[in-house]
Amino acid sequence: MQTVAVIPAYKPDEKLVTLVKALKEASFDILVVDDGSGDEYAYFFECAEEYATVLHNPHNMGKGATLKNAMRALPDVFPDAKYFITADSDGQHLVKDICAVRQKLEEGESFVVTVRGLKGNVPFRSRFGNSLSRIVFALLTGHYLHDNQSGLRGFKVEYIPWLVEVEGDKYDYEMNVLMFADRQRIKMAEVPIETVYLDDNKSSHFNPVADTIRIYKKMFKTASATIIAFANTQLCVILATILFGWFNWERNIAMISMSSAVICWLFNKFVIFRKVHYHISGRFFLYAAIRFTAIISLCIPFNLLGWPLIFAYEAALIIAAPIEYFLLKLIRPSVWRR
Repeated sequence: MQTVAVIPAYKPDEKLVTLVKALKEASFDILVVDDGSGDEYAYFFECAEEYATVLHNPHNMGKGATLKNAMRALPDVFPDAKYFITADSDGQHLVKDICAVRQKLEEGESFVVTVRGLKGNVPFRSRFGNSLSRIVFALLTGHYLHDNQSGLRGFKVEYIPWLVEVEGDKYDYEMNVLMFADRQRIKMAEVPIETVYLDDNKSSHFNPVADTIRIYKKMFKTASATIIAFANTQLCVILATILFGWFNWERNIAMISMSSAVICWLFNKFVIFRKVHYHISGRFFLYAAIRFTAIISLCIPFNLLGWPLIFAYEAALIIAAPIEYFLLKLIRPSVWRR
């Protein structure tokens, strides 16, 4: 089964040549894409051509755009490829770990992410950034991924059509891929890898401020349907409290919940994920019914205490949050797998 190593490279050094030579010896086909590095780096790409197919962007386009260009070209350059693995050119991804990803794919997995041990001698910005992104990602998706910033990943070639439709041209692209995969219920396997930071990660072209803002902006954009639906629910419950109080409150909450669910589905289906297969299984209707029943039940004691409906509803949401999270984990298919 042919597996292609895809390596985006911007202003590389001799580590690129060392990597592609070792990958060739490990029986990989290799596709390197020069992201507009300039004439002063042409030597390293010329050396890499002994072991790899090298493509060139006309100018610097960003890591996400470079990966998508590689994916668009891959079926023509390597028509027999079944899998491909993305890896960095700066030596942070070891050949043995790239081989471990290939093995996982050949065992039947279709999407492999890697997990670095972010302890010990790890640059503070890397440790802090990864910890924060794990928390935000978990809040937005309901999944806690141990490392969502590692660029070493493996995919089936069949995923290319939707992968090239994911937004993002810079480092935000890789996070968006995880968000889109989550919405499509694509199962993923995690593979532990060695943590390598060379010279305090100075070779990285990641801008801690601009790229971090870009990543979180796209993450919240991807989750905007959920945010809009939540805002709709809050506004409608406030209006229901003002206009009706506790009169027919069960019916009002039911109608509000259904309207928010429809808004969320429509926005996801036809706006955010219109270019990919957005899927909702029957399990989520069961989840919605159980969630609604729990919130209604939790509102009853506050009704007896004489609380306004909006305060009772907010209290019920807070109490139900941990229950809701674990219920979602039980009902939802296992997306992340070790």
